[in-house]
Amino acid sequence: MITENGHCTLAEVSNAAQDAELEAAVKEFLRSNGGGESSRNVGRHLAARGLLTALKARYSGLFHFLQAKPETFALDLNKRGDDKSGLEYYVRLEQGG
Repeated sequence: MITENGHCTLAEVSNAAQDAELEAAVKEFLRSNGGGESSRNVGRHLAARGLLTALKARYSGLFHFLQAKPETFALDLNKRGDDKSGLEYYVRLEQGG
């Protein structure tokens, strides 16, 4: 939200910075793994970097974060790898992402 004087609130600046850090971390991980990886491994990478808790607090989970950025990330819910529970999915970078 922009205040009456045309500035963003501190919370919004903080959220934008946090989103940029999360997005950069996921993009870096996907690029280092050929452009795609299982959601489980993306989550493990974020946890190892100390970012998963913040992501969950803001988006309730990796799936919602990735869904909020369709221009950057694509989800393949049919490609589940070894996970038989149906909770794992495949994440890849969109073209230009």
